[in-house]
Amino acid sequence: MSGELDLIAEMLKHSPALIVAIPLLGAFLTPLIGKINDKIRNAFAVFIVALTSFFVILLANDILSNGSIHTYVFGGGPALTEGGFAVRILFEVDGMNAYMAIIASILALAGIIYSWAFMKENTGLDKYYTLVLLMIAGMFGMILTGDMFNFFVFLEI
Repeated sequence: MSGELDLIAEMLKHSPALIVAIPLLGAFLTPLIGKINDKIRNAFAVFIVALTSFFVILLANDILSNGSIHTYVFGGGPALTEGGFAVRILFEVDGMNAYMAIIASILALAGIIYSWAFMKENTGLDKYYTLVLLMIAGMFGMILTGDMFNFFVFLEI
């Protein structure tokens, strides 16, 4: 029982990073999986968005039940500081970000499931699902980021 709680605590600790990293990694794996089989590629895209939604719900449940703010810092070590300012990516997730992430995950999951049937007659679906997953990663990055510079970076994605 204690091992399961430790695993959930670790997943919760890293969930802001995983919410962006999972669709980003999935976007780059989609063309490779598309070479194997088209249906496996479509199911993989749905699985990636569902897994991302799981981490969004896990994080939102903790934030909304405890009323806490989760802060996740990428980089910013002593070697990266210059003039007192740290070079880093900062995710700050509070109640508003959690609600927005829930809405975004529901829309992403509904969109990817709908597109499975809607896009089946089109060609170039490897590129389509890659771009959709990149868009989802950028969307969650914009929702979870803690500063305007990184907001603009994720907007560019």
